[in-house]
Amino acid sequence: MKKYLIVMIFSLLFLNGKTQIIFETQQQVDSFVVVMDTSINNYYHFYYDDLLPESERITDLSGFDEDGWLYIKLFYFEIEDMPWFKSFHQGQIHFINMPHLKTFSGLKNINRSLVGINNCPSLKSFPPTGFFQYNSELWISNQDMEQFELNFKDVSENPRGGSFSNRVQFYNNNITRLIINDPNGAARRLDVLNDSSLQYLEVNSGVYQRINIKGNIILDSIRGFNSAETIVADVLNNPILTDLCAMRYGWGNHYESLPQRDKDNWNGLRIDGNGTGANTYEEMMATDCSWLVDTFTTVAEQKVVDQSNVSIYPNPISRLSVTVSISISSEKSISNIQITNLQGQRVFSISQAEGSTAQVAISDFSVGVYAVQIIDSSGGVSKKKLVIAE
Repeated sequence: MKKYLIVMIFSLLFLNGKTQIIFETQQQVDSFVVVMDTSINNYYHFYYDDLLPESERITDLSGFDEDGWLYIKLFYFEIEDMPWFKSFHQGQIHFINMPHLKTFSGLKNINRSLVGINNCPSLKSFPPTGFFQYNSELWISNQDMEQFELNFKDVSENPRGGSFSNRVQFYNNNITRLIINDPNGAARRLDVLNDSSLQYLEVNSGVYQRINIKGNIILDSIRGFNSAETIVADVLNNPILTDLCAMRYGWGNHYESLPQRDKDNWNGLRIDGNGTGANTYEEMMATDCSWLVDTFTTVAEQKVVDQSNVSIYPNPISRLSVTVSISISSEKSISNIQITNLQGQRVFSISQAEGSTAQVAISDFSVGVYAVQIIDSSGGVSKKKLVIAE
């Protein structure tokens, strides 16, 4: 049991000379803010202890809304919103084991800081609008969920520049799908490490320079990167991953810019321990990436017809739904339907269908984007995308 009768606990951190100050009751907090000096860079640890009487638990940290570098860790708080630390702009702040945390009304325009998210299962997307002015480091760990999204849509690139600025690090998570939206290049370095559940990684940015994807034992799909001009990457020990097509353009450009000596030593240096097709640089460049151009199965003699004649409803559709309806509005009927995922794997096929509408069961489909090819009774081909959401 925590020794909550102690007003404050000080322990010297010998590596950097800072003092760690631990708070477990509101009385400790209120007593300290009276004499607090933010010019001294201490570490502040706040614990929400539900074993204490409600009158003693920490419920108000507004006294720490002072300018200055702050090093903060919050543990076990059961709140949905973080309304405090309104003057926090630079330093470190970590949110640890907070099961209900969803929003951050008190934190705005953070820059040159380290922000940590550790086991906050209600936080499925980060950061909220206005949270970062520009980011220095973001650490996300021990998140256990189907999908997590990093949305840097309104965040600018760090003006300090440098290949190691604005680092985003995902490590030791259990996330099946990781989607990163970063059109402005707010993060120039991305680490995705040791996720035992990660199957799908999508990076919607053409600006990333340094990529480290390592030790994700069931990762089988990397998408996005928006034709990044240059990528310097380490992709190691992802044993199921068999293609790096989404990264090949940028990685190839970087390789071509190297002097011959470095090219000779390149193969296998930064790619190793992956599946066949993504285990060396040569394998990556030899992998068939034609699905990037056209993920549909086609026959040369078939003709593509007016796409407006075909509809898919509903689209997007929840994976919890039973069926999706595919209809053709012309006089012709549907004769064949094929559905493939973005890896080119056929997940559904039916031939000799009858009528102008077909019902396709999608309850076993994974979340993601699928290519749908419909062939009508005259041999005309229509192509559509189907989006399966949560």
